[in-house]
Amino acid sequence: MIRSILALLFAASVAAGCNTNPAAFEASKVNKVAIVNVKLGQTMEQVRAIMGRPPESTAESLLDDGAHQTTWNYLTDYHNETNTAITFRNGKVVSIAPARWLGNGNFPQKK
Repeated sequence: MIRSILALLFAASVAAGCNTNPAAFEASKVNKVAIVNVKLGQTMEQVRAIMGRPPESTAESLLDDGAHQTTWNYLTDYHNETNTAITFRNGKVVSIAPARWLGNGNFPQKK
């Protein structure tokens, strides 16, 4: 009896640890479906409309050639800790690539 209870408690603790940020988990599910519609050459406005939400994190830089580069990160695989990084140069998508998610980002809680 005690072994059964301990096994049940262990299983519950493992299951709880699999989804420690419910808002990030939910965002990753939505993002994974939408991201497939993002294509090279699209504008920031087009990508924002496709994704239906702002990126969870961003990075900006000025390149040596004077071009402005912005990268938007959307969590697309919570369990494998993977973002999809969408890089814009002068306002147009030039790269869509997986990147390691570092656990950061803005994930609004559902109300």
